Amino acid sequence: MNFTEMYNAKKCSPEAAVSLIKSGDRVFTGGSPIVLYQALYENRENIKDVKMYAQFGMMGKSGDYILSPEMVGHVSFACTTLALSSATNPWPKENLDQLPLSFSLMERLIETMIKPDAVLLSGGPMDDEGYINMGTSHGCTRTPVDLGAKVIVQVNEELLCVPTDYYRVHISEVDALVEAVNPKEGGPGGGGRQYGEKEEHIAAHIIERIRDGSTIQLGAGGVPNAVGAYLKDHKNLGIHAETIVESLITLDAKRRSEQ
Repeated sequence: MNFTEMYNAKKCSPEAAVSLIKSGDRVFTGGSPIVLYQALYENRENIKDVKMYAQFGMMGKSGDYILSPEMVGHVSFACTTLALSSATNPWPKENLDQLPLSFSLMERLIETMIKPDAVLLSGGPMDDEGYINMGTSHGCTRTPVDLGAKVIVQVNEELLCVPTDYYRVHISEVDALVEAVNPKEGGPGGGGRQYGEKEEHIAAHIIERIRDGSTIQLGAGGVPNAVGAYLKDHKNLGIHAETIVESLITLDAKRRSEQ
C-alpha cells in the first residue's frame, strides 16, 4: 500500500475520528484542531472522565468547546498556561487544572505522568514522503506519538507549516484523519487578536523607545499586535520570540516584498 492509499484508508468524518477516544482516556493535544474539538464536544454524552492535556491554554472557539461547562464530567482540561475561552462563555473552574512547570520539562511529564492514550493534532497536506507537517504551535505533541498514543489528525490545508524533522508525523503513524479547515475567528478572543484605541495609545508610547536595528520580542494579545503594526516603518528589525503573532507575520511579509 502506497502513502496515498494509506492516507485515503484513514480518512474519515470528525465524528468517526473522535470515537477512538474512550471513557477514562488521557488525551494530549496541540495546534488547535477546532473541528476535532467540536466533534469531541458533540460526542461528550458518550464519554466520561476523559482528561485532556496541552502545553498551552485554550482560547476562542477551541475554548468554547473544550472548556464549556457542558463538558464537566465528560472531558476535563489541564495545561501549563491558563486562558479564558471567551467573555460570554468563561471556563468552569471545577473542570480545569494548571500544570506549573518549565516548558523544558513537558516531555518528561508526558512520558512519566500523563502517558496519553490519544493525541489530537493539526497538520498540513501530506508530502510526497508521507509526512504531515504539524505546523508551529503544538508544544510537545511528537512525544505522545513516539509513546504509541492513538494519533488523530485534522489535516488543514491553510495551516502554516515550517521545515522541520520533529514537528511532523508519518501517515503510517496516524490512526484517523479528517480534512477540514478551521472556522475563522476574530475579535479579542479569536485568532486575529484585534486591538482598539487603548492598545494603539499604549503602542504609540512603546515604539518611541524602539530604534532601527533593534531585536524585538512580541507576545500574544492586543498590545503586542498594535506595537507590531506601529513598527511598519522601522528598518532592520530582528525577532527573537517564542510566539509569532499576526503583526510579526505582516512585518515579515513587508520585508520580503522590499527585498
